[in-house]
Amino acid sequence: MTVTHPHLLTRASRIAFTMLGGLILLAPNLADAQAGRHTPTPRPRRFAHRTPEAAPIAVLQRLLQAETSLVFEGTQITAVSRDGLDISSEQHVLRNGDQAFRIDYTRPERLAGESIVDNGKSYWHYRPKNNILEVGPSRVQRLRKRIHTVIEQAKRGAVTVTIQGQDTIASRPCTIIDVKSANGQPSPWRRLWVDAATGAQLKIEQYDATGQRRSSSFFTTIAISPSISADAFDAPGQNRHPQIKQLSADKPFRTVGEAEMKAGFSAHQPTYLPPGYRFQAASVGNFRGKSMIVLRYNNGISVISLFQVVDDGTIGPKFGGKRIGAITRAQGGRKLVLVGNISPSELSQVISSVQ
Repeated sequence: MTVTHPHLLTRASRIAFTMLGGLILLAPNLADAQAGRHTPTPRPRRFAHRTPEAAPIAVLQRLLQAETSLVFEGTQITAVSRDGLDISSEQHVLRNGDQAFRIDYTRPERLAGESIVDNGKSYWHYRPKNNILEVGPSRVQRLRKRIHTVIEQAKRGAVTVTIQGQDTIASRPCTIIDVKSANGQPSPWRRLWVDAATGAQLKIEQYDATGQRRSSSFFTTIAISPSISADAFDAPGQNRHPQIKQLSADKPFRTVGEAEMKAGFSAHQPTYLPPGYRFQAASVGNFRGKSMIVLRYNNGISVISLFQVVDDGTIGPKFGGKRIGAITRAQGGRKLVLVGNISPSELSQVISSVQ
């Protein structure tokens, strides 16, 4: 069964833009490889003592480093599977490494014409049906920190990387790798298809701890190093004079206490987390004029997010809405929404433990 859901489709498209959720592309230095072909005396000993684990880690590191420089455009399909439903969308994607990106939705009809643009300074999301332009701080440059974090996790063995075989995506040969937490406990994991020629990630599948596929994003066509027009990363929808809606800066804090001081109320926290998950960061946003605390937990592969506001009787059911794959609950004087790429039973266990 295929359905459309604007919130999840927008959320699913972000799978294409972060390692802990997405598309990671990079042009390698092909000059060195080409030069190696002309070396008079080959030196096979250089690779003689490489351990079996070195090659998969090298594929992951190349893919992560690629995020910072590859320029590309293509057509991408994103699908999120939740509770037996397949929620899909198609986008035209333009990306300039970790400097800028643009997503233009082409289907379903409900989203066709929407555009998301980030030029490294500002983030815009234009919704033509309401003629609204959401404006916020850039998100694309957060990639640098995430790339460094994952590379360090791979080096110290916090994640395991294994090669699963070869495939062809968007007419390009690629290597398939699985990236999983090394804590030995069942936890969400990812399968990545990495372009053999460029290091580009051409496809990603995300699985929960039970091995159930939760989302998939892949290219049907892709062009490397296309020409980019001067206005490609300008704010979309300006010719229609849209209504401007300012988005929260959502500044991350290292401790829950800092977020509580900013929001003006205490945060309720889970006493249970799935194996391997640890507190990552807290932030303070805004929901209909009310402060909202967001707590994020990470296992090195996936993120669980807990949103909460003070339940003063005026919030109503729209906080969280009817999100597929999320749990909304009122308890302990708070309205809570828990979102994560884990099984429904684990989501329920986490939110039930919030105190």
